[in-house]
Order: sequence, then structure tokens, then C-alpha cells
Amino acid sequence: MRSVKQFFILCGALLFLGGARIGNTDSRYGGIFRMNLTEDFSSLYPPSIVDAPSKHIAEQIYEGLLKYDPQTLKLLPWLAKSWVTNADNTVFTFGLRTNVFFQDDNCFPNGKGRKMTAGDVKFCFGELLKQTPQNYSYESTFSSIVSSDSAFVVVNDSTFSIHTLRPCYYLTEIVAQPACSIYPHEALEKYGDDMRTKCVGTGPFSMKSLTEGDFCILQKNQSYWRKDTLGNQLPYLDNIKFTFVKEKKSEMIAFKNDELDLEMDPDADVLASLINDNMSDFAAQHPVFMLDHTSNYSLFYIGFRDDIAPFDNYKVRQAFNMAIDKDRIVDEILKGGGNATKAGFLPAGLPGYTSTASPYPYDVNAARQLMKEAGYPNGKKFPEIELESISPGASSVSIIELVQEMLKESIGVNVKLKIVPFSQWLDDVQNGKAKMWYGGWMAGDPDPREFLQLAYCKNVPKDTSIRSQVNPMRFCNPDFDAFYERALTDKDDRLRMKDFASAEQTAMDYAFIVPLYYPDRYVIYHANVRGYMVNSLDMRDLGEVYFGKGK
Repeated sequence: MRSVKQFFILCGALLFLGGARIGNTDSRYGGIFRMNLTEDFSSLYPPSIVDAPSKHIAEQIYEGLLKYDPQTLKLLPWLAKSWVTNADNTVFTFGLRTNVFFQDDNCFPNGKGRKMTAGDVKFCFGELLKQTPQNYSYESTFSSIVSSDSAFVVVNDSTFSIHTLRPCYYLTEIVAQPACSIYPHEALEKYGDDMRTKCVGTGPFSMKSLTEGDFCILQKNQSYWRKDTLGNQLPYLDNIKFTFVKEKKSEMIAFKNDELDLEMDPDADVLASLINDNMSDFAAQHPVFMLDHTSNYSLFYIGFRDDIAPFDNYKVRQAFNMAIDKDRIVDEILKGGGNATKAGFLPAGLPGYTSTASPYPYDVNAARQLMKEAGYPNGKKFPEIELESISPGASSVSIIELVQEMLKESIGVNVKLKIVPFSQWLDDVQNGKAKMWYGGWMAGDPDPREFLQLAYCKNVPKDTSIRSQVNPMRFCNPDFDAFYERALTDKDDRLRMKDFASAEQTAMDYAFIVPLYYPDRYVIYHANVRGYMVNSLDMRDLGEVYFGKGK
């Protein structure tokens, strides 16, 4: 059977044929874009966004001061029209646009959205400094960068500055993340915890209707501030409809029946069948379907509670690394739709960074020796461990079943599988209830820091009863922290990348996780879809998407 990559090579040239068909004569306005998400969203409130479905809905509604270009991944001014930094990277000043209004909502007098100002930015960033149950972004945003919300300065209504404790080269990358999206204080005051679904932003679409687990419909923001390069008002689409069909095969059937406009990451076997059965549609002068592909700045891994037995012994963690054949996961389950980790845990392609970490090869004999040295020869006396994963997801279940099989065969360890909804998985992992889990991490920006923060000890609360959001492994190593902290303040890019590489090697030396694979991103869509950009940060920006002739 051909792999996903082989089928992409077969059809790759067709991508450029379809991509070139953006005509100026087509009417771009109108229509409803239909996309499916195979998992339910967790929360649409920006500080609470930790999962992909929430991100994909919220990024149509909310915006931040800066944004990554979905094609080049270069930072763009967005709600801020400009920004400047002082000589030592400790003061960042943003000039805000003066034509941005919040979406109409009942939280405002007469339901009419008001103008966004610097005071709104200070309010939202200040909320990120509060350790509340709704703030899942405390460690990953400003908590280690500023002393208090006094560091957020309203110069005037259209000028805002941030004063950091030390030089901070990555401040703009943080500002561009979804957690730093801007919303009005009136919304939080009116809706409180209900901002999980009560959304008020500045983006091209606003919430129209929602039936959780079934569908979510967004509508065009009639007061949106952006225009296209020809001066036409954005967005083009009237509506976006998200559905929540859990089975990938059912999703593909809906796509083939023209009930969806886009299919993201189809199962390898289903994609192969679609291409085989519809080759003429791909190869036609005016194809019906388009196929696109990119690498992905994300990682799937096996995580451990590194601070408690039996995983507080790094030799056990090293043994698990060497007992799992990552290539089998990619070849047998993903059918080539990803890349097995061969060195450290940072994906290839991060700008300016090349991993030099030494790999853990698949070596059963070495794994058994490490287990013996750790006091568990042939797995004897090793406690039965639960491996926790989310539902649904056929590939996730297949992967952990294969991991279960390999650990038993390689080192004699009995693993019990525990499949739970995402909300329970997140609670179990971040609150330390799970000792071992299968999880993923998607970068919020294309910087090594995004992955290395997973092993940073200062992201672990001293009180073990408090949620550990970024470093749920609760891994602590002073050598890692020294390299990582030095990299955060290095002025020289070359030195910063060298320190990041040393930090990665240290984390791998102590096997803080088992990095399994980096997924590829495959997207198939109807050829009349225009303006959709596939990218390594999995931004699904629909603000300039429209339907060409025939929709």
C-alpha cells in the first residue's frame, strides 16, 4: 500500500494548477464555508484556549496586536499598525489602529460595539497575570517577563507599551499568540465564566449560533476594519459552519458529498482510496479536488510524572524511550503521514534552529539493561501503569495500543489503557493525576522556546496541588534551566540557538518524555475554494477565503 507521502508526490503538481486559479473576475462575496472538527472545543475564551478545535473557532472571532502571516509565518502588524523596541529589548511600544471596533453585542449600551483602545489591551494582558481557573496561559505568556500589570502602560488611546524585567527578544511572539487576543472588559464583566462561549472580539466573524457537540455557525462581522489589497471590504464569506463529526470516515463521506468544503488530515487509507477513485478529478484541467501539504510545528509524545515513582528514575524513562519503535507507529498507523523522531523533540524547520541532540534508538537489549539497572529486571516489580489518552480518534487509540504491545514485549511492562474525553484528560494531566499519557504539543509561534518551555522547572508550581499547565511532567533539572534561561536573554541569534540546543540535549539526556513523531499536515479541499493557506502553525485563517466560479 502506498504511503500518504507517495500519494502526495503523485498529486503534488496539481496543487499549483489549482493554486493559480484565483481570478479577479469572480464575484468573491457570499457563501458559507463548511469545516468539520473531530473533537469538541474546550473554551473559546482566549486565556483558556489550549486545544486545536477551540483555537480554530476562536481565531475567526478574536485578534491580537500582531499576527503571523499564514503563508510566510512572518510577524505582521494587526490591531497594532506598528511597533518599536528600545535598544536593550526591554520596552516595546505599539501604535494601535484607530478604526477597530468590537463586534456588536449586548454587553455594550444599545448592543453597539465600541472602538478598541489601549485600555482594552492593558485589561486583557492584565487578566493573563491572574492565576484563575480560567487562565490556562499564565506560565506561557507574561508571568516571567513582567513584574506586575504596571508593566502594561497606556500612553494614550492609540499607544500602548510593555516594560519587561530583562531583555526579551521573544515578546512579540508571545503577543501574537491566541491567548493575547483582545476583548472588551464589558464582556468579561457581563458574562464571566460564560465567555467560554460568549465571544466578543474584533475579528472578521462573530458568533451566530452554537449547539455544542453538533454545530457552530459564525456570521460576517459587518463592522470589520480590514479591506483587501483592492480596497474591498473583508471578509468575503457570509458564514462559517463548524460541525463536530467525530469519525474521520464519516467526515470524508461528507466531504465527497459536498457537505464540507475542506477535509483536514484525512486518514491515510481513506485519502488513498479517494485519490485512486477520483484521479481524473485531480488530473483534469479544472480539477474538482485539491491536495495540499506542509510540515507541522507540533509533536506527539508519551509524557510521565517525572517527579514520582516509578518515573522519577531517569533510567526507567530512558528504557521506555528505547523500547518503543517510533518508525512502526509512523509506518503502520500513520501510513507515512508524519516523521518519527530521530534526535531530540523539536521538529525540523524551526527558523534558524537545527537539533544536535543524540537520539534514543530502538534497542530492546539496551532498554532491558536500563530496566535492570533501575531495579526492574524484565519488568519484575514494576507497577501496572495507566496510559491515558483522549477520545475520539482512531489513530490515537491505535498508537497507544501499539505502545502498550511494545512495552510488554520489549521490557515486560504491563500498561493499562485509559481513554477519556479531552476535558478529563487535561485535568488529569495538568493536575498530576495521570502518571503516563499520550499527548501532543502545537507551537504557538515558530521558535524553539515554544517546545523547550515544556521542560522548564519554573513552569512547575511549588505547590503540587496546583495545576502545572506548561510542564505537566514536572521535570526539573538545573542544567537545563541554566541553558534555557541564558538562551532567553542572548542577544546573538547564533549563541541563543546554541544554548537552546544544549538545553534540548540535557532534556533528552534525562528522557523527560518519549518523543514519538512529528505529524505532517494534509488538506484536501474542493477546487473552488480560494485564498486558503496551509501552514506549519495550523492557522486556519478564513478572513480572505472565498469561493470561485461554480459555488
